[in-house]
Amino acid sequence: MYLFPKQISFKLRFKPYKIWFGKLAGQEIEKPTFNVKGTSKKLKNFIIIFVLLCSPSYASPVFKDFSNNLPHHIYSGEWNHFVGGGVAVMDCNGDSLPDFFAAGGTEPAALFTNTGEFNFIKSNIPDLFDTTGAYPIDINADGHIDLFVLRIGPNVVLKGNANCEFVDATNEFQIPNTSQWSTAFSAWWSDDKLPHMVIGNYVDLGDPDGPFFACDSNQVLEPTGDGYITQKLEPGFCALSMLAARDASGIMRLRISNDRQYYVRNGYEQMWDIAEERFLTEIDGWKKVSIWGMGIASRDITGDGRDEVFLTSMGDQLLQIAQEDGTYTAAPLVHMPIGHILGMMAALQLGGMRNLGMSIMTAVQIYLFQKETWIKCPQMQSMIQTTCLYRKVMVHLLRLGC
Repeated sequence: MYLFPKQISFKLRFKPYKIWFGKLAGQEIEKPTFNVKGTSKKLKNFIIIFVLLCSPSYASPVFKDFSNNLPHHIYSGEWNHFVGGGVAVMDCNGDSLPDFFAAGGTEPAALFTNTGEFNFIKSNIPDLFDTTGAYPIDINADGHIDLFVLRIGPNVVLKGNANCEFVDATNEFQIPNTSQWSTAFSAWWSDDKLPHMVIGNYVDLGDPDGPFFACDSNQVLEPTGDGYITQKLEPGFCALSMLAARDASGIMRLRISNDRQYYVRNGYEQMWDIAEERFLTEIDGWKKVSIWGMGIASRDITGDGRDEVFLTSMGDQLLQIAQEDGTYTAAPLVHMPIGHILGMMAALQLGGMRNLGMSIMTAVQIYLFQKETWIKCPQMQSMIQTTCLYRKVMVHLLRLGC
């Protein structure tokens, strides 16, 4: 089911973009009216819930800036520190407050422990440089959060205890010592022992002809007793995000979002079947899509029990609707400027019925804004579809007077 079923006709008394910007500009937002003649009772109930959940009171969160409460920290580095996992949020001492690890690039990484009321203190961790990000995971199932730290160079595993204390356990877990530019991570369990882990690597910095057309291979870490062995996952197309989860068919698979910036051509988004250890192809119904992939969000927003997938990108964004046959179909809001998808990304990650309404509401807002923009500036659609540079898009719009 799409967000706009054909049997529902919307009669809007306001310009679509005012939903998105009106409240921010201090303007009053009129309420929409709906023509639901001929729709089923179930669908009418859905519309009522949708309208209630999408009231302005829910759509106007208020945030306060508590940045001054954070201890001093710097993420620094040259172009090879522009991408990565960034920050890992977890509760590492069991007080139900979110603590976080922050990569530092060429500066030291840092661990910030939450003391309440938006106050944080720096906690001691081993000195780590050249970090691009980290992911929280309980590797040894002892009930304490560990950290898989991604680096330019050998990756590191920090084993945690109950008091937000971490020690370097890379050798203890026998993590293979490979020196690559790691930017993505995911994991899954096949039993109650060690998890399977996968690492996404970016550009091969050892390729003298790089960085373009020089994507490195990825790695699968297979548990063996108390440690791991590694196997290459090829081809690699400069991975920036990975997600191991059940896809539209209900099968556990690994989704990889890749950056077209450096694979340039002949690359695409990938889906790896975990059980069969192979990449899906067109024969499996997997369509090759090439974007400047950044992040992956997965959530059922149509209510059919199958998770949709939203992919962020430097250029065109991609929302894929899960189908009954286990494939995906691109939603109508495939191509739009990057500035108008941030709310969608956040809403997709939330849970609960109210947030389902918020997710749908945000999608509606984006769709309506996009639709009117297409009408006012039809040249914009082809421009966004054919260029990866957002600045060029904006220059093009200014020339159009949009």
